[in-house]
Amino acid sequence: GPPIHAQTGDVLLVAADNLTARLSAAFGASRGNYGHVVLIDRRAGGRLQVIHADPSAHNRFGRSGVIRESWREFAERGHVTGWTLVRRGDAEPELIEAVMAQAEALLEAETAFDFGFDRTRRDTVYCTEFIDQLFQGAEPDAEPTAPDAEYLLPGHFLQDARFRRVA
Repeated sequence: GPPIHAQTGDVLLVAADNLTARLSAAFGASRGNYGHVVLIDRRAGGRLQVIHADPSAHNRFGRSGVIRESWREFAERGHVTGWTLVRRGDAEPELIEAVMAQAEALLEAETAFDFGFDRTRRDTVYCTEFIDQLFQGAEPDAEPTAPDAEYLLPGHFLQDARFRRVA
């Protein structure tokens, strides 16, 4: 079912049966088959929406990259087999507002999906890199999640002490 306790600015680690989940398991960075991460957005009258870097072009936008869609649209398309909800422990309203402003900017720019999985590029993002960039943009002096990892995997957010598991 949907993450009913999710708040705007929460991060949802999505379990799925896909290549990313298998790679995460192979690299040992993930407990559970997390294959994707999304940002929760409940600003539209409390409706559950997600903002994420989508690698497929099979969404209603017909392109890969940063998109916003309803939970229902995402769950039906994404082969979701489960999820874990995490929240920044210091999720003050100002931080969440800044994170959401970053997300809106990447949405408006129609930022493309990073099929090269290159953390150093800023013009394209993959799903975990998208989430990390949002928090980095909101807190420029903060260290990124798993700074020494060549590839940022969903399970790295569970290992980041700044994030706590909510559900």
